Amino acid sequence: PYYARLAATLGLCMKDVRELLVSMLESDLSTLSQKKEQSILEARIKNIRFLAELCKFKASTANIMFQCFKSCLDDISGHNIDVACSMLEVCGRVLFRCSETHVRMGNMLDILGRLKNAKNLDNRYTLMIESALFACKPPESAIQRKVYTPTQLFIRKLLFNDLTESNLDRVLKKLRRLHWPEV
Repeated sequence: PYYARLAATLGLCMKDVRELLVSMLESDLSTLSQKKEQSILEARIKNIRFLAELCKFKASTANIMFQCFKSCLDDISGHNIDVACSMLEVCGRVLFRCSETHVRMGNMLDILGRLKNAKNLDNRYTLMIESALFACKPPESAIQRKVYTPTQLFIRKLLFNDLTESNLDRVLKKLRRLHWPEV
């Protein structure tokens, strides 16, 4: 993530650095994806994670990530599951929450879920896919927002936003004026 942040920051003033880095990573990934050896798996995962981090920082386009994800979905077995899950864990939530890529990512996640159910996969791969799906799209019951009353919102604003050494007296006066129930 640190190198991706550095590349994204440098890419603001030197566009060729970002473009060269992304094109090199993309060519490396296509070269590595043609080989099915166990020793190359770690290199593929590092490569896809770096590309995904660059996508999170908007240094690479989402289309590159979708192409990589689609190539993994076309041959969903072994190494491709590891690579797809690594990519989803790094930038899947960003792509799912972005308004431009939400629909496309939702469709891809549905396809992955259907493939998981259709194929007879090992338990390890099934758990990896479920973890990646939940990282991208958590269930609605997992997201619970606490609802505050207007008085509680005002108190939170006073304490967390307004309270400084210079205006301590004003904040204390406002807090004392509030209706505090007797205990």
